[in-house]
Amino acid sequence: MPESVLPSGVEEFPCGLVLPADLDDGDWTRLAQRFAARRRAASWALADLILHAEGKRHDMYNWASQTCGVAYGTCANLASAARAFELSRRRETLSISHHLAVASLEPADQDRLLDTAEKEQWSREKLREEVRRMATPVNEGPGSERRLLPSEVRQVDQKPTMSLDPPVDMESSPVSAGTDRQGRTLKDALADLRAIDRDFPDIVGLREVIEKLERRVAALTMGQRVLH
Repeated sequence: MPESVLPSGVEEFPCGLVLPADLDDGDWTRLAQRFAARRRAASWALADLILHAEGKRHDMYNWASQTCGVAYGTCANLASAARAFELSRRRETLSISHHLAVASLEPADQDRLLDTAEKEQWSREKLREEVRRMATPVNEGPGSERRLLPSEVRQVDQKPTMSLDPPVDMESSPVSAGTDRQGRTLKDALADLRAIDRDFPDIVGLREVIEKLERRVAALTMGQRVLH
C-alpha cells in the first residue's frame, strides 16, 4: 500500500482517522506501522530542529516549547537525543525513548544494545533493565558498590549538568526559599520532570528524582504553613 493511498473507507484528518467497521487485519497492521513510523520520524525531525537552533537562541527550549506546544523538558530531551545520535546511528524501528535509554553508555555499548533491541523487538522497559544490569555489581553483597556508567565517569571532570543516573539527592541539595539556583521554583522543576516522565518513561533514575523532589516540595510546603 503506497504511503499516499489509504484503504477503502479510511479518511485521514489533522486530528485523527475515520475507520470503516470492516477494516481487515492486514490494512489495520499496515496503517498502524505507517503512523508509528511517521511519529518516530516526526520526533527525530523536531529533535534536529531544536538542536540546530540551540546555539542561536539563549531561550531555545522556551521558544521551542511555545512554538511547538511541547513541554520544556521534552524539548531539552529531544535535543539531547539528536546530539547523542547522529543520523547514521539512529534505528528506524526504535523510538527516541529507546535511544535515550542507552545515552549514558559508551557509543559501542549503545550500538550493541540498540542492535539487540531492534532484533529482539525489546520494549523500552526491557532496554532500561539491561542498562541497569550493566550498572549493577556482578557480585552484590555487603560493601559492594554500583558500577559507574561511562557517562558518570566522564562527568567527574566536567561542568555539572543535569544527570538522572544516579538519581539526584534532593534532600541534601542546597535550596533556598523553595527555589533552585536558576531562580525557578521547585514546583516548576517538578512539573517539567513529570512532563519528561510522561513523554520518556524509560529514562533511568527519573522516577527516583521526581519522588525525592515531591518529598522536598511537601516538606517546604509544610514548613511554610508552620511559619504562617
